Amino acid sequence: VFRNNLELCNQLSESLIVHIGDLIKRERRAGHFVPWYINFFCCIITAGQQAVPRNQVLVAETVKRLTPKALLRVGKEMSAKHIQELAAKFSSPEQLADLAPSGWKDADGELIYY
Repeated sequence: VFRNNLELCNQLSESLIVHIGDLIKRERRAGHFVPWYINFFCCIITAGQQAVPRNQVLVAETVKRLTPKALLRVGKEMSAKHIQELAAKFSSPEQLADLAPSGWKDADGELIYY
């Protein structure tokens, strides 16, 4: 809905962006991966080739407030064995042609995240 939609991206409330950040932090604390929320942030900071500076600032402030370490899994490499285990359990093959995050299954979150 938001991808490449400058008008809609410009209408996002600050509270929604903060809420999405809080959801990411909550899910990461529970050990879950939520690439669809990260994808949402990516979709709202630009619309096509047009930057959405207000959203860029709000997303950056949200990540800074909640700390990248709490929101993201950076600096941890996955072993080849773990990648193979995740790939063997992958249950969203129909989504490979359609990268809309709404169709991904939760169990595939970690593989999608990377």
